[in-house]
Amino acid sequence: MKIERVALKGAETDAVNDSLKKAVQDFEAFFVGQIMKDMRKTVPESGLFGQGPEEGMMRDLLDEEWAKQLATGRGIGLAQVLFRQMQQE
Repeated sequence: MKIERVALKGAETDAVNDSLKKAVQDFEAFFVGQIMKDMRKTVPESGLFGQGPEEGMMRDLLDEEWAKQLATGRGIGLAQVLFRQMQQE
């Protein structure tokens, strides 16, 4: 028995593409966030703003927001590559 993939048409395709775009954009934001977190570990602490747990939390939230903003729009290109690849499958 041979099973072939049925191509989606019209609104269904748009909905799938929108969902896929959101997923790859979220992945890119997560990926960039992880890179930023690892990069921050390599920078020595300055002590300018204190060393409390609040500073660490704020730094993590800031890195997360920067990653989301960077992934929005063109991003670093990872989302576009993943989108094209997954669209073909």
